[in-house]
Amino acid sequence: MSMGAKIECQHSSEGMIMDDDVILFNDISKTLSTITSNLSLISKCAAENPQLEDLEKEIKQLDNETQAIKNGVLEIIEVCLPKVDSGIHHIQSELKSTEISMTQAIRTSKKYSAETQALREEAKVLKSQFSSQENLISSLKKDIIRKNEQLKILQDQLAQERNMCTSIGSTLACMLWRACRESEVVTSMLSWYKFPEFLKIATGTLESFNNTYIIDSNEMAIPIAGSEEGHFVAGMIGTVTNMSASPSGREILLGSESGQQLLACIVETLAFIPSPRGDYLRRLLLMTVYNIIIEEAGLEFLLKLGGLPLALGKKIMGQEEECLTLSLHILALYSSSVPLQTLKQAFKQIPVEDLKKITIAEQGQNCMLAKEILQNLQNVA
Repeated sequence: MSMGAKIECQHSSEGMIMDDDVILFNDISKTLSTITSNLSLISKCAAENPQLEDLEKEIKQLDNETQAIKNGVLEIIEVCLPKVDSGIHHIQSELKSTEISMTQAIRTSKKYSAETQALREEAKVLKSQFSSQENLISSLKKDIIRKNEQLKILQDQLAQERNMCTSIGSTLACMLWRACRESEVVTSMLSWYKFPEFLKIATGTLESFNNTYIIDSNEMAIPIAGSEEGHFVAGMIGTVTNMSASPSGREILLGSESGQQLLACIVETLAFIPSPRGDYLRRLLLMTVYNIIIEEAGLEFLLKLGGLPLALGKKIMGQEEECLTLSLHILALYSSSVPLQTLKQAFKQIPVEDLKKITIAEQGQNCMLAKEILQNLQNVA
């Protein structure tokens, strides 16, 4: 009856895998072989001893067992085989899906392989281009080094020529300045047809000087008095100062466009030039303004130009004695000669507190000039 137990176990277990079904069929086959063997043995025994009493009983028992096995096999066919068939179909479906996926993967792999090959070719081209660019960069670096060396040579040559030109300009400007101390020389120069060109050169020199040395704080880091640059600018402005000392010189300065441009640049420079480092140049600029303002036409021009009180008052403290005296002389003439309304407008630009300090700290002419200016301002306050 052990066969019945195996069949019942096979029927009740729905989760059996296909390997268990195969084992079960093998067991059934062995059992049937055993039964066949037993039947053969019984038949043999019956042939040898037909009077056995239990033969019929044994045959019935075998028949029952055979029937049970038959029923079990039928049950397997009806229950297990559909499951096995379903499992086989499921496996076939999975295999089909796997085959499709593998086919797609192979196609993708071939596609990627082709793309990889293309990328490799592009990489070879890029590598070749990169090598060419490296060679070009190396060549350019060599060219740059060579050009820098040539540039350094040119810069050195330019510096030498600049120093030479500055030295020549400084020498000639100082010679001209010294020569213009003689009235005959001034008269000769004023009558020269190239004199307006000289005024333009003087204006350009002073503007270039301002643009070069004025820094962010509006202070000029100007060269010292004994430098070549200082001599050059001082020689040019000194020549203009000597020319402004003569009536004909003042007439040309006030009556020509180039002269008026130069005077406007002089007033602008006075507002920024530092003290005491720039006093050697400030003194010449102040002398030029003083020579101009003593003329009625000069005073009118400076009033129209504007900015003179601010330019003088901005740096009035800290100047050397001669520059301070010149500044006070100009402010005294300005405050005593300009119309009342104009003086009211200029009142805010003239440093009253600094003038009061001068009346306390200074003596003699500077003190008297400061008091005169304060008195003129009080009359319009």
